[in-house]
Amino acid sequence: MRPDWSIFRRWEGLLLILLILIVGYNALSTPGYLTVGNWVNLFQLSIEKIIVALIMTFIIINAEIDLSVASVMGFSACMMGFLFAGGMPMEWAIAGGLLAGFVAGLFNSFWIGIVGLPSLVVTLAGLIGYRGLAYVLLEDRSIGEFPAWFDRLGQQPLIGPFPLALIVFF
Repeated sequence: MRPDWSIFRRWEGLLLILLILIVGYNALSTPGYLTVGNWVNLFQLSIEKIIVALIMTFIIINAEIDLSVASVMGFSACMMGFLFAGGMPMEWAIAGGLLAGFVAGLFNSFWIGIVGLPSLVVTLAGLIGYRGLAYVLLEDRSIGEFPAWFDRLGQQPLIGPFPLALIVFF
């Protein structure tokens, strides 16, 4: 039986070849490119974007779109900071930020799934609305002075050289 090489005639095959060429070039020209430390660092810096891209993949496969993803992430983070700055313990502030993102997702889901509005319209409004709510919460100020454990969250190695974020991802 002969191998099926037809994948290389489609654009997916071209992308695979391009990926192999880029990784090969970087491996040869950059010392330490294929080391575990470099890949762990790559995932630490990109884990949020990777998770969002994976979820968005399923949304796009279903012929829908969500334009409000970044605004919901920003609103959730601002809510967490707002609650922490108001004196709430960090653990509860994190839970409040997650709850804010969950409620925002439920709100979008209601308009799309129950009312039947197009996801493009609902999430475009969400893009503007959630970003506006974030501005209302924090105005023009930044919030800092987070606990040291929060600054290290997801960064310190948990098993060998692998941080929690990488372990949760896989």
